[in-house]
Amino acid sequence: MYIEGVFILIDKILRSLVQPIINKIIIVPLRKLKNLPKVIAKALQTGIKKFIDTKPSSIKDYFKIGSYYVSKRFIVLIVLIILFLTFCGVKFLPRVFTDKPAILYQKAKEQLKHTGKAKVYNENNILVYEGELADGLYNGTGSQYSEKGVLVYRGQFEKGLMNGSGTLYNLNQTIKYQGGFLGGVYNGYGKLFDDKGKPVYYGEFSSGAYSGQGKEFLLTENAKKEQIKYEGQFNNGIYNGQGKLYDQNNNMIYQGEFSNAAFSGQGTLYFPDGKIKYEGEFNNGNYHGQGKLYDEKGVLLYQGQFENATYSGQGKLYHPGGKIKYDGQFGNGVYNGQGKLYDEKGVLFYQGEFANGDYCGLGKLCDNKGMLYYQGQFENGDYAGSGKIFDRNNQVVCEGTFEGGYLNGEGTEYYPDGNVKYRGVFLAGKYGGEGVLFNPDGSVQCQGTFENGLFTGTAADAGDTTGDTTGGAEAGAEAGTGSQAPALQTGTAEKEPVPEKTEQTPGSM
Repeated sequence: MYIEGVFILIDKILRSLVQPIINKIIIVPLRKLKNLPKVIAKALQTGIKKFIDTKPSSIKDYFKIGSYYVSKRFIVLIVLIILFLTFCGVKFLPRVFTDKPAILYQKAKEQLKHTGKAKVYNENNILVYEGELADGLYNGTGSQYSEKGVLVYRGQFEKGLMNGSGTLYNLNQTIKYQGGFLGGVYNGYGKLFDDKGKPVYYGEFSSGAYSGQGKEFLLTENAKKEQIKYEGQFNNGIYNGQGKLYDQNNNMIYQGEFSNAAFSGQGTLYFPDGKIKYEGEFNNGNYHGQGKLYDEKGVLLYQGQFENATYSGQGKLYHPGGKIKYDGQFGNGVYNGQGKLYDEKGVLFYQGEFANGDYCGLGKLCDNKGMLYYQGQFENGDYAGSGKIFDRNNQVVCEGTFEGGYLNGEGTEYYPDGNVKYRGVFLAGKYGGEGVLFNPDGSVQCQGTFENGLFTGTAADAGDTTGDTTGGAEAGAEAGTGSQAPALQTGTAEKEPVPEKTEQTPGSM
């Protein structure tokens, strides 16, 4: 009985000593285990607590070891402690006994060697770091302060550098950056702010620069909160790839592809009211390739090829009313090459070659009803070279060599029935030089020298001279100066400014 009483006393003493330890190293950690289902954790907790609190009631609750009796409950507790230390102690015991951080003082250029939690003070006794260390380097979760004790960064570290998730602060303690870090610079998704707390950029970073998908915000005084300036893809801090650009009134300016911060590739440019201004291909900020240009009312102005913001290549130009004005080739913003020119009613009045916006080369000029008026060669918009003038019945009025819009040189004038009226030399659209004037029946009226449309030869050279001897070609030539297209549009596309490259926030990259 004496021995049993001794064991009961020992059991009580051990229970009073062991139970707090068990509560701290088993019960409390079990509560914190997140990987185990709550039901299992609670059941284990309840079972262990009940086992510890139950007092021995008979000799069966003891093991006999030699001449001694040892409580079965005591043996089980020892086994549980051994099992816990074997499987969990390495992880949990350091936390139990090392919660209190070490206090370290670091001299200038001194390399610390401590591993574990610590508070690091500089030579002025100002806290510069609080958190985990590994071989003296910031490693794990911690807070870094300036030499004056102002919070600079709070988050994860690795080998002394900001690495992982963290928050960087301005001197006024507003958040400067919040997000991912790698090797001490912004990396991954993050949010960048100015010193007033206004957002500068939300999105992906790489090596400290905007790279990937992101949003850049407008920072003007009148800008609304989180008013977007650009939304899309970035590369090395500049617009690159698909994106949308907005003005200070939150109106979309451009939507499409960017390259090195300039419109490049397929895209759409907008007027402030949202109407389309241009849609098509861009290069280095200019219209380049196939595209369509509209006015502020949404009326199509031009459709075709562009080069460096000007009409170049095959295209169509339209009148304000929507009817086609010109269909053909352009060069450097003006008609150049083969093309067709129409009036505002859609009537074709010129078809042929152009150079620098003028009729030049072979072409056909028509009147306001679309009837052929002149066919032949042009130069600088005037009849020049071999050509023919027609009447309303499509009969040839005159033909020959033209210069400056008039018959000038050898030519022939006809009667309405097709018979020759005059054959010879013309000067400025009038008979001028050697020629023959015929009567309507084909007989020679006079032959010899003409001047300013009048026969100047002798009476012996003239037959019946009662007919009109003035050069009828004058009437046909006066409309042949090319002036029927007095206002050829230059076709120059308004060049859009190249977007500025995004500015990097100092110290952020």
